[in-house]
Amino acid sequence: MSDIALGLELMKYGLLGTFSVIVLFYLMITILMKIFPYRNEENDN
Repeated sequence: MSDIALGLELMKYGLLGTFSVIVLFYLMITILMKIFPYRNEENDN
């Protein structure tokens, strides 16, 4: 393989890893928002 093809293959793996981590963080945040919903904690004294 030429250097350009190896560089493109490495770039493919890097982009795949980056976007998979972004999707994983998005899924974790949405799951945590469903488990622990926002509650307004105003103190009524």
